[in-house]
Amino acid sequence: MSSRHISYANAMVTLLVWGLAAPLTGAAQHLGLAEVKARARELQSHILGSRDCPPDASFQACISPYVHQLSVLIRDYTVRELNDTGGDTNQLVKDLRGVEDIYQRDLWEKLNPAVSAPDSPFVYAFSRPSPAGELIVTVNHFSTGALVDPPAAIVIQGFRREGAQFIYSAETGDSLFGTSTYDDLQMLPSPRETEMWMLISGRQARMNMGRLDRARIYSFDGFRFDELWAPEDREILRFHLSDSELHLTYLGPKIERRFGQPEQHVMEEKLMLSRNGVSRILLVDHGSIGEPPEPKF
Repeated sequence: MSSRHISYANAMVTLLVWGLAAPLTGAAQHLGLAEVKARARELQSHILGSRDCPPDASFQACISPYVHQLSVLIRDYTVRELNDTGGDTNQLVKDLRGVEDIYQRDLWEKLNPAVSAPDSPFVYAFSRPSPAGELIVTVNHFSTGALVDPPAAIVIQGFRREGAQFIYSAETGDSLFGTSTYDDLQMLPSPRETEMWMLISGRQARMNMGRLDRARIYSFDGFRFDELWAPEDREILRFHLSDSELHLTYLGPKIERRFGQPEQHVMEEKLMLSRNGVSRILLVDHGSIGEPPEPKF
């Protein structure tokens, strides 16, 4: 699959880790789309209102109960829709795009009554057959603020087909919390026939501190997500996929000099995707200063 470059404002990325498959819970499994939107609107209003955290609590901790409820709401609706439609992800994506950031879009339309806010374009679903049954991964993300580029919550969930039924399996990505804009989302060629592999890269929310990107590679085998690659945050990180190799460029750490401005080197890496996981097979320090070019290995 070709690289999908996604850029957005007001998107938060939160990925919560779940264990084995969980059944539908309570009345959530019976909620229609209108009820799901109403509940999502209420939960998102709480997230945007969680500004007075206790001194010893992080913002992530303050909003985590509401993000968790959003993820359960989306999870149960997704399971029901997949089973009602026989695994049709097109309608599912259309529905969930109307749920994502609905509270913020309502605020926008109140402030701009002559302009209708469109549904979010940033909901995705990917599928792949496997020996364990068809695998489906969905990607949703929800804003944590009304300002441009707030720190955010992407909710990534995995499902699998057992017989004639789809069931929920797992959720992941808590380590991506704080991403504001989303730059790269693509499925990678999995060297393991039983798994789906995904690359996610996003810009971290940093007030006037320059661009810093965070990236992760996840695998999903129908039962759980594994974090295969979790490098330190890097400045101006770019990717290019070529067969089973992932090429990347970025600016290295600033090197303080006794006189003059700090120096930064352009770095290039090559990662190998194999059955053993993700491994670095090449690291080049170009020693030049400036914005790194697109990878050209």
